[in-house]
Amino acid sequence: MDVLLSLLLGLFFNVILIVVLLNIKKMNKLKVKVTILSSIATIIVAMIPGIGYRVENNNYIFGFPADALYYEGDWLFSFASFGLVFNFFFFYWTFKLINKAWGFSVSSIKRVC
Repeated sequence: MDVLLSLLLGLFFNVILIVVLLNIKKMNKLKVKVTILSSIATIIVAMIPGIGYRVENNNYIFGFPADALYYEGDWLFSFASFGLVFNFFFFYWTFKLINKAWGFSVSSIKRVC
């Protein structure tokens, strides 16, 4: 029970930190879409072997670019301190940059034509 409680508390504090840093009051449609996309990317990339999933000393480590979750066997999970938050914001800013570059390229193509 203590392991489950510590896992849930770790997840709770990571999610609260993400919510506070995103400043929920100023959410617009783009921010919501990028938030959902980066959450999904954080989970999916963590499951890809060789990129976000690896085994060291019989421990399974999930997360890219930072370690976010450890599985030690016998249903023992633990969160890295800020790995989940770092990974979320890594993908968040990557998708924001892609969106900005896309908007810039589309507007420059429209100006040329």
